[in-house]
Amino acid sequence: MAFKNLWQKLLKSFYNNQGLGPIRFDFNQNLGDKKVSEAWSKIKQAYNPLLRPNFTVSFLGNVTDVIVSLTILQFDSVNDKDKSFKTDMYFRQRWVDYRAQHNLTTVLTPGFGKNHPSAFIWVPDTVFRVMTGGYIHSNSTASHKVDIYPNGTVSWGCRVTLVSHCTFDLHNYPMDTQRCEIGVLSFAHDKTHINYVWIEDNPVSLILNHLPQHSVHIENATNLSEHYSFSSNKEGEYSIIKFDVIFERRFQAYIFQAFFPSASLVMVSWVSFWLHVNCVSARLGIGIVSLLTTYRLWEVVINAMPKINYTTALDIYMLGCTTFICLSLLEYGLATNIHFTLWKEQKANYTWQTIKKKQETRKSIDFTNVTNLRTKNALNQMKQIYDTKQINDTDLVLFDNHGRVQSIRKTSIREQKLKLKEEYLSMWKSDPLGNRPYYFEPMMVTGKPASLDIVSRFLFPFGFLCFNIIYWASFL
Repeated sequence: MAFKNLWQKLLKSFYNNQGLGPIRFDFNQNLGDKKVSEAWSKIKQAYNPLLRPNFTVSFLGNVTDVIVSLTILQFDSVNDKDKSFKTDMYFRQRWVDYRAQHNLTTVLTPGFGKNHPSAFIWVPDTVFRVMTGGYIHSNSTASHKVDIYPNGTVSWGCRVTLVSHCTFDLHNYPMDTQRCEIGVLSFAHDKTHINYVWIEDNPVSLILNHLPQHSVHIENATNLSEHYSFSSNKEGEYSIIKFDVIFERRFQAYIFQAFFPSASLVMVSWVSFWLHVNCVSARLGIGIVSLLTTYRLWEVVINAMPKINYTTALDIYMLGCTTFICLSLLEYGLATNIHFTLWKEQKANYTWQTIKKKQETRKSIDFTNVTNLRTKNALNQMKQIYDTKQINDTDLVLFDNHGRVQSIRKTSIREQKLKLKEEYLSMWKSDPLGNRPYYFEPMMVTGKPASLDIVSRFLFPFGFLCFNIIYWASFL
């Protein structure tokens, strides 16, 4: 008996705290199916589910208060490309409807099967703001639970999957934090008919706050009113309750998917600084392959994002890496140009020294031992012609039978070059290695590297390090 009295006190205390009014418990009374059926039939007998409670006296200030709470089971996905996120939740609403009062000593929980509760009782026409899709779960029966208390309090809970739109700000992607809103309001009734209020204790609870790419938390569960127009001829002020969902992106995964590969390609492009400037194929191959791979990686990243008209933080990093790779290619072009200029100077010096040596040799010819008169006359005339610079080394001079100059045939520039090349080839075969012309030596990749390459070996890594320091300090 003592246990029964204690149990009655606990149940009365619970109902009073929930604002459900005093409940009379009679454990001796047998609540059979007949009484429950009678209570449910009585509720439906004079009940119009199309009208809210006290609809005709709303001008007197009798507004239906709908107390809302929800439990978010999880956020299934956050779609950056569609700018949307999916929410799986238990959504609960509570209001008082005097027409649903009954004389049972327990809570009446009818089953609706596949039907919606609005087919039997009045329920608020609640909608979610910025909703792009959603549904109420249904397995063998619809996921609705309606509790009707003796004093007319109706509690309706259902499981809802909601797809909501969110205006993502991706300037700091992938180190971004998105603030999205979920709002609740009535579709057809303004605030003179329905007033939405959050439950006082823990109105929004989150069970799973971790996603593969985001950490989630809830903020700012507030009540407000805003002007809306759901029809072309009527605008009203609607009661709205809302809360903010904060998605903080976990950018650690992008370090291995985008940042580290891009930085590695930049470092690979620096290998060309350690190759000789004559290694044309190797240096160009390293630079071009690094550049094309970076572009491909950038394309993969862009395809996973929505179409936006501004630059993200990841774009800035990829652009910086691409710039460093392009600069390494430009550095090779500049180093090659400097190297070619030095080569031309060495070639000109060598050619001038060779010609000067030949001329000095011709001027020093001794004709004292020449006995043939015609030969001696021809040699004297040749010396005079060379001294007066009337011919080049490749011109053809014809003599008559008496040793006199008959004609001089000027050679073309092409013939002069071929003649000079033959002389150089002859010298290259006969002279020691140290006396060979510079540009007829075998292509050597050893020796002193270009001065610009030596500077670039330290300048490029230092510049890339400074770029990373500034970048991560700005976006973290």
